[in-house]
Amino acid sequence: MSPERGGDITFDAGIAQREFDVERRGSYRLRNYAEQFRNEAVARLQMLFTKMGFSGARPRDVRTDIENMISSLLPGFHLRIHADGAPFYELTRLDSGGNVTKVEQLSSGESQLFTLGLDLLTVAGVWLVDQAPRRIILLDEPDLHLHPDLQQTFARFVVTLAEAYELQVVVASHSTTLLAALGFHGKGKTSVAYLSPEQPGTKAKMFDKYLAELATCLGGHALMGPLFSFPLLLVEGDDDYRIWAQACRSGKLRLSVIPSNGEEIKKHGRTLEALFSALVENHDNPSAFLLRDRDDREIDLCNVSGRHVRRMFLSCREAENLYLTNEVLAEFESDWEKARTILRESAKRFPPLQARLVGLVEADKKQSDLKGLMETLAQILDPKGGDWRLRIGQCLGRSRPTGELADFLGNQVMSAFWPVAAIASDQVSVLKPVANPIEPSRVPA
Repeated sequence: MSPERGGDITFDAGIAQREFDVERRGSYRLRNYAEQFRNEAVARLQMLFTKMGFSGARPRDVRTDIENMISSLLPGFHLRIHADGAPFYELTRLDSGGNVTKVEQLSSGESQLFTLGLDLLTVAGVWLVDQAPRRIILLDEPDLHLHPDLQQTFARFVVTLAEAYELQVVVASHSTTLLAALGFHGKGKTSVAYLSPEQPGTKAKMFDKYLAELATCLGGHALMGPLFSFPLLLVEGDDDYRIWAQACRSGKLRLSVIPSNGEEIKKHGRTLEALFSALVENHDNPSAFLLRDRDDREIDLCNVSGRHVRRMFLSCREAENLYLTNEVLAEFESDWEKARTILRESAKRFPPLQARLVGLVEADKKQSDLKGLMETLAQILDPKGGDWRLRIGQCLGRSRPTGELADFLGNQVMSAFWPVAAIASDQVSVLKPVANPIEPSRVPA
């Protein structure tokens, strides 16, 4: 897969015909410059579903996979595959409802994610239908033009696709952000090989917890952030990462977000404390924040921080509870009273979850356990079907939280991320990648 990906997202019948010729298709894929890459990805939809029709083999619902996985890769969009004629798909923006028909209607990152994702899905689908015995994909620098948080999203997509379609994926990249993300999502199924022209050979190393620690800390520009007044924000899990990464994309939050796993967040916090003790002389302000869900813990808020890493807890049970605040519900013209009515009326449509949904109506929404309910809540409450994490992140990134949202976040988080003095100064900065991030060999032990 070449990084020089040209073309448009329109259908070309000539390219579609070429996709049926294995040898011609293969010769085009070996070139460094793919001037019609986007058209090829779109054209392969027709080839894939023609093959499925001929073979009758449908071990997976490939059409649903493509729709769901592209919509997950681009949470601000909805993809529908149809057989009503070229280009055999509709890509719709959720916020405006407008259809995307030209590449000019997408940002460079959005167009890359859409066409690269569609390309990988259709290739995987063709191999599945053909029952190909070997399914190896080489991705050459897929991170080009992708913001660090989009690299996280793409890594999750690659791992999900590889598991669903039994692929072996080889990624060539200079991005330690992408490396960290692939290791985070792929865990024990991920290995890393560091290539050097001075070495005659190379050996892959399993992405173990120690490598995960280093990759997390060294993810792209992240470690350099505190040196330029952009503290790190270490959060628990992928959902929390997607919330806070979206919030920071507005440019109004001066944070660089990196994800961690469950109890490993404590170890990562200690590692960061040691690193910043060696790197940062002035520690008047925190170099990093470690934000955790409150869950059922009894917390001593006066005794949870180091010199460089400030440990904080949400005031609500977990990040999911932020979705039920009036401020987030207002993102789709709702509030808690309207939501309660809708939940009462809709709960019976979801028998396995009916009791929990009905119970939530009268429960303390700030401390209720919402694990396993979020996709259903978003389906019931959000008429546009938006991603619940995206909704929370957009609300957090728009302005200083007030009302229930501020209460659910708590005084610790509010004073750290939205200090009154900083808000009053109206000083907004946008995080930019650092040209020369610290290399692993130069990090103090």
